[in-house]
Amino acid sequence: MNPKILVACLLLIPGISQAINVGAVTTFIDADSQEIAKQIENGSDQARLVTITVTRISSPEEGGEEIPMEVDGELMLSPSRLMLPANAKNNVRFFYKGPQDGKERYYRIRWLDTALSMDDQRNERRQAVATTSAQIGTILVVTPRQQQFAYDLKEDILTNKGNASYRTMAYGPCLKSKELCKETYYDLPGKKRKFKQVNMRDPKSHLGLWLGQEFVVVK
Repeated sequence: MNPKILVACLLLIPGISQAINVGAVTTFIDADSQEIAKQIENGSDQARLVTITVTRISSPEEGGEEIPMEVDGELMLSPSRLMLPANAKNNVRFFYKGPQDGKERYYRIRWLDTALSMDDQRNERRQAVATTSAQIGTILVVTPRQQQFAYDLKEDILTNKGNASYRTMAYGPCLKSKELCKETYYDLPGKKRKFKQVNMRDPKSHLGLWLGQEFVVVK
């Protein structure tokens, strides 16, 4: 995957040994859906307090900036805060309530994960004490409600001519060796992709695109 796009961010504070697992770095709300659920898992032997916040960004690529939501309640989530016992799982749901147009929108999800220690001996009531914390960043992409899918492949350059991101998967003979290579990317609208490993001019190479749940064979 292109290291400059759709990258997870994990900021650790010294002392934490294992953060929660939030699943895929990039999550899509497809054009025919208004919501998505992400399962989070606490695989540690400590309870964790997880706080989730959402901000809209201009682009998921490097250099993307935070921008205001267009309408109140544009992207909602439930719950925004939860406590996960040791070795437990739970779902966080995201609901898109924004404009129903042909524009793709991007959001940064921040997961603040705080490890908790439970002290039942000094208190009759269970008391959670925060010990260490970590912040994980993921990306949520809302596909245009009025989606247009279009691409152009000329020799070894693929151009996304539609208004929605797709996942590019290329496989075949390598450019610089006799081995087989594979390249996988998320390509935003307008992106021109020149393949660096797979020889797309070789008749034995293959190229496919994932748009939501649909897979399109290009070559």
